[in-house]
Amino acid sequence: MEIEDQTHLREVLLKFLGIDESVYLKVGNQSIHARFEEGHSKEDKISAVQYVKFPFSETTLQAFVKGERAELVIDHPNYQARAVIEPATRQSLVEDLTT
Repeated sequence: MEIEDQTHLREVLLKFLGIDESVYLKVGNQSIHARFEEGHSKEDKISAVQYVKFPFSETTLQAFVKGERAELVIDHPNYQARAVIEPATRQSLVEDLTT
């Protein structure tokens, strides 16, 4: 997400509190909930930069490698988005995940 108007950055960021519970990677019919790096949000504050990991199980990794449909999903009350993982991105991720 990009916040273009920096004049109200704090107010805009506060709308995204709880986003760490709303992001997942869907591979086939399985979902991998994101793990956000600690220390970038509190009950009343959220950082503009977040670091996220997706803990693949062996089953989900194999499905991803085999090419099952994969998409990144954000399902937050103040922001919803979906993005299919395109082939070039998938290939790069497969290389990272399997080497």
